[in-house]
Amino acid sequence: RAKRYIAKYTINPAIAHGISHEVGSIEVGKWADLVVWKPAFFGVKPALILKGGFIAMAAMGDPNASIPTPQPVHYRPMFGAFGGALAKGSITFVSQAGQNAGIKERFG
Repeated sequence: RAKRYIAKYTINPAIAHGISHEVGSIEVGKWADLVVWKPAFFGVKPALILKGGFIAMAAMGDPNASIPTPQPVHYRPMFGAFGGALAKGSITFVSQAGQNAGIKERFG
C-alpha cells in the first residue's frame, strides 16, 4: 500500500506527462531531487534538500558560531543554490514547437 502512494506522487505523474525516461524514480541516469526529513518532523521541516546531487538548502545555525549547535536554526541556501550548480541541477522541458524554434540555442 505504501508503494502505491509513493508511486502516485513520483512515477505515475512522470508517465502521464511522458517524461518517465528523465524523472519519476531514483535510478542511474535520471534526474532526482530529494528531500530528507527526520521522522519526527516528516513533511514539516526537511533536514536537507538535494537538487541534482547538490545540497541546495539545509537547516543551519549562525555560520560564525563558536559552538557546534547554535540556535536559532534557519533554512539557508547551500552550494547547490548558486552559480553553475544551479543550472546543472535543473532541466527544462519545452514543447516540440519550442524545440523546432531553436529555444535551446537562443537561451542556452
